Amino acid sequence: HGGAKLGKTTFASMADKPFFIITEDGQENIDVEGTPLLHEWMDVMEAAEFLAEGKHEYKTLVLDSMDWAEKLLHAYIAAKDKKASIEDFGYGKGYTFALEEARRLLNVMNYCRNERNMEIIVICHSKVKTFNDPLGASYDRWQMKLHEGLGKALVEWADVIGFAQIKASTVTETKADFGKTKRNYVLQNDRRVLHLAPSPGFEAGSRYPMPAEIELDYDVFAAELKKARGL
Repeated sequence: HGGAKLGKTTFASMADKPFFIITEDGQENIDVEGTPLLHEWMDVMEAAEFLAEGKHEYKTLVLDSMDWAEKLLHAYIAAKDKKASIEDFGYGKGYTFALEEARRLLNVMNYCRNERNMEIIVICHSKVKTFNDPLGASYDRWQMKLHEGLGKALVEWADVIGFAQIKASTVTETKADFGKTKRNYVLQNDRRVLHLAPSPGFEAGSRYPMPAEIELDYDVFAAELKKARGL
């Protein structure tokens, strides 16, 4: 997960024989095989089930992206019960129904991984959200741009959670206006990284002994993952 136009789709496109389940625009300039742009949740499920049960030679399932797929999911749940929106169920019930349906997709992807020996890559955008730390003060951090229930389920499900970022440094300059005026300047470069270790500033982590930070490059990631798995 990460901000827009960081190279998340390009990263996933370098995986072994990927098939993209596409729920948002952005692949026009990248040569990938996959679905057309999907507009219905059941089309997302149908594509995943094809990879689970159909005859193909793809080695990687890529969902691009989960947050746009969640929009389709919420529309599907609302339409099933003839509601105007998922909020119309009241008391969070709509989101509970949506999470139950989302777990069906996670189960299909589990089948692809366990029975079809496929790698699974789920792309998601990020948002800044306040994290209420029960052991200390609350603070803002980058998290996946998902409803809380699905976000937690995805974190529990994934083996590796990476946060993509353009590496930048900040310089503070103090002006001579009575020594009180400060300005922060961001010195940005094109180094794009993938964080793989937990941090107060962003959601990341791994079940494997991965480096805390690597280049946002699939070949680098695959090599580290292979080493971590002892392969």
